[in-house]
Amino acid sequence: MDINVERDIWDVFHDGSIASAEVEGSATARVKIEIEYLREMFEDPGDSFYLHLEECSALSFRPVDSAETFSSAKIASLDLQILSAAEDEVLPLRVFCVGGTVQSPVYGYLELVYASSNVTLDTGRHVPVSELFAACGKYWDDWSTRRGQ
Repeated sequence: MDINVERDIWDVFHDGSIASAEVEGSATARVKIEIEYLREMFEDPGDSFYLHLEECSALSFRPVDSAETFSSAKIASLDLQILSAAEDEVLPLRVFCVGGTVQSPVYGYLELVYASSNVTLDTGRHVPVSELFAACGKYWDDWSTRRGQ
C-alpha cells in the first residue's frame, strides 16, 4: 500500500467539518476539524482536532464550477465537509469537499501547499499520526462489524 501521510491524513478526517481555518504567523496554518465519530475514539474530553500545517504557503477553497477562490478567512463560513484527498502527487494538494446545503450543495477543492503537518486534540495533546490512523482503522473495522460485513 502506497502511503503518503500528508495526503492520507485528510482521508482520515473523511466526513469531518471544517470549523475554522486560520493562518498563525507567516508560515503556519491551523485547521479545526469537527468529526465526532473519530474524536470519540480518544479518551480525552473534547469534540475536535486541529491540523497544523507547517510552512503553509497556500490554503484556499475553489468550487468545481467557478473560477472564484475563497481564502482561509472565508473557509469556515462555507461549512465544508471533507470527502477525500486527490490521488495525484502534485502540488497543490487538493482535498475534495462539499459545502452549502442539501438543496444547494457546493462541491470543490481545498488547495493546499505546506511542508508538513501535525495533529492535536482540542485539549492541546499532540496525536502521533500512527495513533490517529489506528483510531480511524479501528472505528471503520468496528463499523463494518456492526453492519455485518
